[in-house]
Amino acid sequence: MKLSEDVKLALDDVRALMLGTQILFGFQFQLPFQTAFAQLSAQERHLEFIVLLLILVTIALLIAPGSFHRITEHGNASDRMLEIANLCSTLMLPIFCIALAIDLYVAFKYAIGFKSAAGVFAFTALLAMAAAIAPWLRGKTKMSDRHATEVPPLAKRIEFVLTEARIILPGAQALLGFQLIIIFSESFAKLLYSEKMIHGTALGLIASSTLLLMAPAAVHRIAYNSQENPRFVTYASGLLSAATLFLAVGIAVEVRFIGNLLLDSATPALLASLASAILLIGIWHVWPMVLRFGQGKAR
Repeated sequence: MKLSEDVKLALDDVRALMLGTQILFGFQFQLPFQTAFAQLSAQERHLEFIVLLLILVTIALLIAPGSFHRITEHGNASDRMLEIANLCSTLMLPIFCIALAIDLYVAFKYAIGFKSAAGVFAFTALLAMAAAIAPWLRGKTKMSDRHATEVPPLAKRIEFVLTEARIILPGAQALLGFQLIIIFSESFAKLLYSEKMIHGTALGLIASSTLLLMAPAAVHRIAYNSQENPRFVTYASGLLSAATLFLAVGIAVEVRFIGNLLLDSATPALLASLASAILLIGIWHVWPMVLRFGQGKAR
């Protein structure tokens, strides 16, 4: 059971990081609708757009281990699953720290002044460098071509799939709340109808994702009476795959909406939206499927 416990610990670590990251992501959604937004310079708005993209990459890396575990490893515990979780965490932490440093710089510059903002940015940037360097001091993480695999008991596989849903759900709910608040702001009422429809589309997609993420626990409790059943694992895995697909497209559409407000230009926002969709769908669905196909051919 050693591998299964290690995988559970890795998923719990991701769960601890997810909500805070997605709340910061939600703040980026809210920023263009704050009163002080009009006082930000074009440079500061562009910096906030960079933060939006950096946090998006962070979220992509946080959800990736669960997608790999579910799609490639079929819910089994493996050394390679742990290596991918460690690799994603190693890449994620400095990216998040850089995003936080830029966010703090803009906030402190607005509230206190440039000197304080520069000091906070320098300190947080040093933390980002430390986060980037520290994991590599103990040895480089690499992918194994051949790896140990442990087939956990059915109860553990059910626990895994429910944990993966719980990892994403709070953050998706937070994003949904931020999106709903936007609708009732004065700035939103002044937008063009087409822009409102783009936001409404993103809202609907993330709401759908949230419902799909809530479904496995409810189905397990009501339809399966909380009993162990292998069909539930397959059913819940399908719901999670659909949920992450809706979430990926919803986030990409919202990047188009927020990007246009931050950059005041539709073309870069559209390109960033397309790139976001490719990244999220690629890392959550295509990459695990490619690894699964390659693993099948190796056997």
